[in-house]
Amino acid sequence: MECVLDTNTLIYDTIQDSEHHKTARALIDSIEVCVIPSVVLEEFVAVLAKLGVDGQSIYEKVVDLLESFEYAPVEKEDVLSALESLKSAFRSKGLMTNSC
Repeated sequence: MECVLDTNTLIYDTIQDSEHHKTARALIDSIEVCVIPSVVLEEFVAVLAKLGVDGQSIYEKVVDLLESFEYAPVEKEDVLSALESLKSAFRSKGLMTNSC
């Protein structure tokens, strides 16, 4: 399976007493090719810190993720491209005018 991992999956996999830990772990174990966007790693670190996970553990987990999966930095062009896609979808639903 190929995928893009999101923050919740990484958090549930990391927090072993989470009710979703086993599901997240099984999903990650089933992945052959995986990408982690830079924004997901940023959110992951912020959430773990907010949950009180110590800095050394966060550091080790992020290094492990970077060694295990493909890292995809989110560039300005990526965001602009996504916005263009959203504009089309919003216009088709009448949620945005053509002047934007």
